[in-house]
Amino acid sequence: MGMRKINILSGAALSILLLSACNNDIDSIEQALEETEETQESAVSDLQQLVELESQLQDAFNTDISEDEDLSSFADGSATVFNNIDERKQKLENLESLSNEFSEQREKFAEIDVQSVSGETVNSVADRLGSLSGSVDEFTSAYDVDLDQQADYFESLGQDDATYETFENGIESVNESRETTQSLLVDVDTELADLQSLKDELSSQLDAAANE
Repeated sequence: MGMRKINILSGAALSILLLSACNNDIDSIEQALEETEETQESAVSDLQQLVELESQLQDAFNTDISEDEDLSSFADGSATVFNNIDERKQKLENLESLSNEFSEQREKFAEIDVQSVSGETVNSVADRLGSLSGSVDEFTSAYDVDLDQQADYFESLGQDDATYETFENGIESVNESRETTQSLLVDVDTELADLQSLKDELSSQLDAAANE
């Protein structure tokens, strides 16, 4: 009788340990998802603000040339367009930091001992976070070069030897560079959308596991 009681208690203890493992599994995934959600929201916000600032560049340029006939503000860097460039550089720095967070969160998902949900889904989230981090890095690197090129172009307009050819060639070069960064931005946007779909799928699995 005593041995049977010990066996029953041992079985109960094992069940408790298994239940605890599942709960830890779910808690870890939920915490990782929450952190990823915050980082993703910040990245989307910074990208939206970056695009908005870019759309304001033309108006800033029009204002500068209408208020500064000799374009001296372009030569000394006080033109409004340079403020626009500086603001976009700040957004890029934020995105670079968020890219590091995506990479760290990938590691967290990869380290989870998955028991309660699909390990394949968790791995897919981790892989997507790694891919997203790489895409953001590629975009910010190219966009930073793009901004430097824009700054050089605007500065050249204020030089004494600037001609219409300076203006025309500069615009063409800036537009070509912008096409590249726009393509990379589409890649980042696609990665973010794919990540959201995977997170939604994982959240649904967590809800189902919690109701079992």
